[in-house]
Amino acid sequence: MTVDVANKNDRIYPRAVMEAALASLPKPFFIQRKQAEEGIPLLVDCVGEVTSAVLEGNKLMIDCVFTDADVEAKIIAGKLHVVPAGVGMIEMDKTISDYAMVYAFLTDDPA
Repeated sequence: MTVDVANKNDRIYPRAVMEAALASLPKPFFIQRKQAEEGIPLLVDCVGEVTSAVLEGNKLMIDCVFTDADVEAKIIAGKLHVVPAGVGMIEMDKTISDYAMVYAFLTDDPA
């Protein structure tokens, strides 16, 4: 995920919006095996936890602890990626004006 430039899904997360989201990051911040249906994460699908999240330049960088060794191996090999999921307001120009991270999920095709 990047700030101040369009992501692969064409959404733009302004730095100030992302900094506010990071400041209110839920604890614990769980990683789901897949994107939650209807945006409701289920603890039974958790494969880890985000232990820290910071902006480095214009990129969101996270540290994680995984409870599944196979998932961790795929992350290290670059076959899976951890992507944050949240709620917010998307303006007509696809700029995010308000955003809160709720959980993260695994994907082989990060946005």
